[in-house]
Amino acid sequence: MQYRLRPEQLALIDDRVLYQALGEAHSYSILPEVVPVDGRSRLSHDDTQSALDPLTALTSYLAVRPDLQGLREDLLAAAAELMQSITSS
Repeated sequence: MQYRLRPEQLALIDDRVLYQALGEAHSYSILPEVVPVDGRSRLSHDDTQSALDPLTALTSYLAVRPDLQGLREDLLAAAAELMQSITSS
């Protein structure tokens, strides 16, 4: 079982409950990942000074989210299609 939590949430996890819940499994591993509080990516101050169009904003966001790289092309294509449908109405 793998889960993510912020440092302040560590005290809220009762390991005994996790072990009890997984007790009937043939084998298991409990892998907590502590995510730093500042782990959320933000656009830099320079990027936010000018108004970004939605596609540029999405491209900038995806550039700092390596976990979404596999979806990048699909997300950009869907966003472009959505923007086209909005502007053509």
